[in-house]
Amino acid sequence: MSAEIKTKNIFNSKLATFVTIRQILNPSTTKICGYNVYHLLIILFMFYMLTLSISLIVSLYYIMNDNIEISLYWGYIENFIFACFKMINILYNSKDLKKYMHVTSYNFMTYQHYNQKIFKNWQYRLTLLIILYLIIINFAYFSWGLIPLLFNHNSISIRRFDGSVEKYQLNIYNLFLIVPADMYNDNFNVFFSFELLTLCIFTYFTIIPDILIFTMIFALTCQLEAVNDAISSLGYNANASDNMKTYVNKTQEMIEVKRDVYNDLKILITDHQNVIKQMHGFYGKIRSTLFIQLFVTSSSLILILYIADLKDSITFMLYSSNWTDMDKKSKKLILFAMKLNNANDLKLKFTQTRIVNLEMFCNTIRLCYSIFSVLANYSLNKMK
Repeated sequence: MSAEIKTKNIFNSKLATFVTIRQILNPSTTKICGYNVYHLLIILFMFYMLTLSISLIVSLYYIMNDNIEISLYWGYIENFIFACFKMINILYNSKDLKKYMHVTSYNFMTYQHYNQKIFKNWQYRLTLLIILYLIIINFAYFSWGLIPLLFNHNSISIRRFDGSVEKYQLNIYNLFLIVPADMYNDNFNVFFSFELLTLCIFTYFTIIPDILIFTMIFALTCQLEAVNDAISSLGYNANASDNMKTYVNKTQEMIEVKRDVYNDLKILITDHQNVIKQMHGFYGKIRSTLFIQLFVTSSSLILILYIADLKDSITFMLYSSNWTDMDKKSKKLILFAMKLNNANDLKLKFTQTRIVNLEMFCNTIRLCYSIFSVLANYSLNKMK
């Protein structure tokens, strides 16, 4: 392995610095009172997000008559808290994660004859993925933050706990808390800045864990592919070892080749075990994050589908009204509202007839559990 490639990593160093992963994990980063300055800044952001989450929990009481807002608020609460949890996990395990990130180095393994093209290919793939990820997620969140400025003439009606309805100006998250509508609308720029800060922090808390996981997955895959490639080429090349000697006697030459192959195989097996060890260690640190991610993502999807279902109920409510006793003009308006609502179908479908909803989610979980039970019972019976 050349001296040039030994100094490189699968994770592009400029990207690592740009997204601040290097500063977060590097113990030599600038410190204040003995603490990493980036850690302190992240902790400050976390206190802000947790305080906001507590405020949203309190606000649920004031919007108890508005099911859509309750669903939105609960989605915000669980996602904000989970984002903080992911960052806490990274800060708490920063020393261990720094050690596991060594697997991204080209010289992590001791074998000297790995195919360098494999490392370069995986570095290119990872760099391209992260750049595309950053472009997409930042564009999405930037567009999200820009929408209230483009449609600032729109308003949202909120039904308060006392039954009254207030109209709030459209914002990024529409976190009205317990602020009266007049105060909110008169100080819209202040609340917009407040929600824009929330969006930026949430974006940052989303990017860091995701890129860290992407990097480790690509690095582990790259190292394992390099080991597989090296093992598959053993014994086919008599020049596999740089320190091989040339002997006049063919028998002695064959013995030397076998000895070198044996030593190379031992090194490759050791490298493979070191990669597996890093994989188990990293998984142990992020296991809780991955499990909670499944719950948060699933519940967020369910809330979105629930909100869409509440929209579908409008048609039924219109039909349930006393439209038979209304005048012709009102009947036409009700019919128009039904057609307009049906034209905006927000159902998420796999096929024309299969809808993604709570029932499908429960059926999928039930089916997965049944398959797991069958496999587990089969394994136990086979062992007996």
